[in-house]
Amino acid sequence: QWYQRRVQGEISFVYSSVSTKLARMQPVLLLGACLLLHHVYAQPLEYFYTVSTQTGEHSLGEGCLKRDWEGTDPEGLTGHPWVANIQCVEGTYKLDGVNYGGPIQIWVEKGSMQANDKLLDIIGSSIWINVGSEVSLEVKADSKVWVVGAPLDVRNGEPPRFVNYGESEDLTPASFRHYHALDFLEDQAENVHDSHINNGTANANNLVWLSKTRVDPSSILVMNCMTESWVDYHIHTGGALYLSFSGSICFHTDQIRCINSGEARWTSPNLFT
Repeated sequence: QWYQRRVQGEISFVYSSVSTKLARMQPVLLLGACLLLHHVYAQPLEYFYTVSTQTGEHSLGEGCLKRDWEGTDPEGLTGHPWVANIQCVEGTYKLDGVNYGGPIQIWVEKGSMQANDKLLDIIGSSIWINVGSEVSLEVKADSKVWVVGAPLDVRNGEPPRFVNYGESEDLTPASFRHYHALDFLEDQAENVHDSHINNGTANANNLVWLSKTRVDPSSILVMNCMTESWVDYHIHTGGALYLSFSGSICFHTDQIRCINSGEARWTSPNLFT
């Protein structure tokens, strides 16, 4: 009943803002608003990727295991993204083909991976792969990686050709991008002091990669050397996914929930925490 009253109130607001000149379009506008509101209210304010919430687990062969979590929005804006965790204990896992599922970013949690002809061998390094782009991935032995964004759907075939309507090649969508944790040594990323942890007094730094094309995502790797630390209440206007590569991170909302290595947490743009 509360949900219905809330939606009706929102609908009446949208309806009253429509000009009488668009009277014939009101049913269409109202239907779109109803669908949008239903989608927004159906999403949680935060989502935890843990053993109890995973939706699948299966062997990849050669000592590798893949765990899956279903998502609702690969961009992590209106809902939590799809996530997979791949762990290889002894053997290796190889994946080659074209990315059909949607944009994904793959992070090294432990060990290393060979990704599109580049070795990513430091925790927190990653690769972003656009939809329709070629993928060549090898997760090494004794390694763990996170796959975040769209469902992991790589198939054989030729990559589609993007149409460039501009005069510059810079307008062509990026295919992939590497984010190596040592990029700051070559001015490919910024290594800056964290001004939020313990109100800027902590021994903590951020590696910041800004978007180069406004298609490839920005990325932040937080290195916190404090035994105990905290961050004041804040909001992520574009949503955010937290991956704990070591140690634990606790979040205080209606209750206190923590994630450890091997777990993750997504927060909605609507959550102040």
